[in-house]
Amino acid sequence: MKDENVQIIGRFFDAVETLRDAKIIRGLKTLCNRYGWNRWNMVTMRDNTPEHTSMMQPAWIAVLVRDYMFNPTWLLLGEGNQFRDGWDADKVAAMYGIKKKVQIKRKRGRPRKNPVEPQLFTPPV
Repeated sequence: MKDENVQIIGRFFDAVETLRDAKIIRGLKTLCNRYGWNRWNMVTMRDNTPEHTSMMQPAWIAVLVRDYMFNPTWLLLGEGNQFRDGWDADKVAAMYGIKKKVQIKRKRGRPRKNPVEPQLFTPPV
């Protein structure tokens, strides 16, 4: 029984990492602030899972299933896909209006403080 609790908690934190990697949340603190969870309890449970399995709250799993479209079968049993059918991290990000930032490659050196527009220097006619 204790091994199953450890595995469920491990999958819970895997799901949090998936959300963080997809930039849907910034980290565990974001979830704690948003849902009123005690962050120190979460960190303690994450770092010392076998000793603190009794700290896990079913409502935490419900949040991942309801708000972030995780597959409850995967969270509880480890079977199936991480997200519900038809969902992935990109679709969840789009649901929350999160767009992936495009990295613009810069030339070497510092950028100009005041970029010069070419129309200012047209030769007189």
